[in-house]
Amino acid sequence: MTIKKWMTVCCLTAAIPMSIIAQEKQFTLQDLIPGGKNYRQFQPKNLNQLQWCGDQYLYAKGDSLMKGEKAQPVTVALTRQQLNQSLTAAGLKEVGRMPSFSAPFEKEPIVVFYSHGHRVHYNLAEQKVVADYTLPKNSASDDFCEANGYMAYTV
Repeated sequence: MTIKKWMTVCCLTAAIPMSIIAQEKQFTLQDLIPGGKNYRQFQPKNLNQLQWCGDQYLYAKGDSLMKGEKAQPVTVALTRQQLNQSLTAAGLKEVGRMPSFSAPFEKEPIVVFYSHGHRVHYNLAEQKVVADYTLPKNSASDDFCEANGYMAYTV
């Protein structure tokens, strides 16, 4: 019985230093110096137009709007072709590239963007334009009231 205990202690004592040594990563100057060969691997990635819409995060990737939730894979929420079809159906001009967007409503999956003098509200769940506000050409700044759905701007 004592031999089994002694062997177990010896095996555990021998295994602990091996696992500690295996976890140490020695960085080289090429890893740490900006412009080094491996420096890009250790930089954080920047997601274009990252926005939070409730528990989902949205970001632009090329001509697509991507969405993700925790513990789920990232999926395509909207493509430029789908957006152009919805804009055409609403009587608006198509866009040549994915516009800059914001997600101002916490409870609703609506993204807002500006295109050809219009402020457009697009519902991601329904895949359609839900509101369109025409802005005059000489307006300087605008503000949207979520409570009553009115748009204010200065001339």
